[in-house]
Amino acid sequence: MRIAIAGATGCVGSRLIPRLLDAGHTVTALVRDASAPRSESLVSAPGVRVVEGDLLTPAGVDECCCDADIGVYLVHSLGSGSNYADRDCQAATAFARAASTASINRVVYLGGLGDVDGDGDDHLHSRRAVESVLGADRYDYQLTTVRAGVVIGSNSLSFQLMRQCAARVPVAPVPPAINTPCQPIAVRDVVQYLTAIINTKTTAEVIEVGAPNARPYADLLRVVANALQTRFSVHIIPRMPLPAAALGLAAVTDVPYQTVSPLVESLSTPAVVSDPKPAIALGVDPIRFETAVDEVLRPTETSMMPNARS
Repeated sequence: MRIAIAGATGCVGSRLIPRLLDAGHTVTALVRDASAPRSESLVSAPGVRVVEGDLLTPAGVDECCCDADIGVYLVHSLGSGSNYADRDCQAATAFARAASTASINRVVYLGGLGDVDGDGDDHLHSRRAVESVLGADRYDYQLTTVRAGVVIGSNSLSFQLMRQCAARVPVAPVPPAINTPCQPIAVRDVVQYLTAIINTKTTAEVIEVGAPNARPYADLLRVVANALQTRFSVHIIPRMPLPAAALGLAAVTDVPYQTVSPLVESLSTPAVVSDPKPAIALGVDPIRFETAVDEVLRPTETSMMPNARS
């Protein structure tokens, strides 16, 4: 099949493309700059057509989707500023229109895991808003949304934060939300789920994915610290506001506050699989969080763009 991918150079996209090529598919990748280091491997890869464009313009989007059977949407605007939610919806609208115009049969979207009934988690609300944009009734294709929480990969932004925090801070003052349960997932498992969806004719509209067990965010940090063999502990500060925690995390990591803040805000929202049946039906056996961390720190994973970030 012919696959159009937005977000091809990111943490997930750069690993998904080799799997799709191995399965006999052809790929059209939308990139902002074909001459950039992140795009070099794509440009030279057999079976990949690179289209320069920008979802916010939206130059190149129609060309990317033209003649494709399936569209894969892996884009988010986190880190682009306080208006990232508006940018997310604008970009998703451009892709949805292009996919519908090109008569694409299905769009697969990688969204966020968690309940959005409450207020305060703008990051997750933005992911759901994109899901609504892509799934609007006026578009003719079928939308399949894969909802994932923290993705564990060598160039995953969330894992970068955990790794740097565990390595640099012996005792981390944290808000009570650090004990919120979550189900992280290895990037290789996300890729396997996406590949299985593309290769099958699943009718599921929403597929929630995660590691076998839910655990508090604090446990994730302890596992990473143990794997790094660093001295690390958390000290819970009652009533500590999440913005203060974000400021502290930005101060001890290489990630700017405007990017850290929405992720820390998400700590208050449980990111747990509520219905595992659609994911189980795809036949993927997700690995434990400890195994995912070990694989990142002792890498054997294949990526077309090893420095890609998401």
